[in-house]
Amino acid sequence: ETGINAEYGGSNMIIRPATRASFSPLGRRNFSSQSFTSRVPFVDKTSQHKTLVRVRGRGSPALGLNSFVAPSATLTGNVALFENASVWYGAIVRGDYRGVKIGHYANVQDNSIVSDAPVRISEDNDGSTVIGHFSSIGHSCYLHACTVEDKCIVGMGSTLCENSYMETESMLGAGSVLFPDSRVRSHEVI
Repeated sequence: ETGINAEYGGSNMIIRPATRASFSPLGRRNFSSQSFTSRVPFVDKTSQHKTLVRVRGRGSPALGLNSFVAPSATLTGNVALFENASVWYGAIVRGDYRGVKIGHYANVQDNSIVSDAPVRISEDNDGSTVIGHFSSIGHSCYLHACTVEDKCIVGMGSTLCENSYMETESMLGAGSVLFPDSRVRSHEVI
């Protein structure tokens, strides 16, 4: 057998085209004949996900006014989100040791990981990760014990290793790697 019936279970699956009676004159589905008995929203009782996680001895995440943390994102330990900052779906921000600070209007996009280091790295970097005001961290990035100053853009899939540094208004292209102790100068694009 070929076609859609072969893909979805053979001939025992019947696929019927929509009839004219099931659609309104405007082309929208007509649900008036169906009855909905429950108005209670669905609550998943099996999910063990916690968005904000307190780490014993390290503190708990602090959220600024109007900051947004997606339901599937995770913030653990000493994390500070300033006013209007956002952490999007699937992102993980771990402030287990020295802390992570995310500035005003900054965003950490989907599936990115931001973490700090357990020890002091240099005289300038105590092991924490700082993301400046109005900065944007693209999808699926990895930032570890680094500094991103104000108004920076980190392209999707980029990696910033420990003690790397992005100065104000600099940009890191998609898929880039900023090696340990590297520095992107102000207004520079890499």
